[in-house]
Amino acid sequence: MPESQRVRAAKFYSGAGGLRADLRVVLEMDHAGVYENLLHDPSLHEHVAKLYAAIDFKTSTQLFAREVTPELVRALTP
Repeated sequence: MPESQRVRAAKFYSGAGGLRADLRVVLEMDHAGVYENLLHDPSLHEHVAKLYAAIDFKTSTQLFAREVTPELVRALTP
């Protein structure tokens, strides 16, 4: 994959509780399209299938967040 189409960092956070059932996965990417490309990459199908099989989609949530950088503030300031 081209450098601009890669996940730059992946971090895992666990929540409180004895079983640590609250798990958060944070992927640092240049843009959300990287995530969509990962889902379509044939070499990752097996891994994505295992990950998604382990998720309870009735209770899970998905969030896309953007880091507020000085560059972003300048770009959005008239």
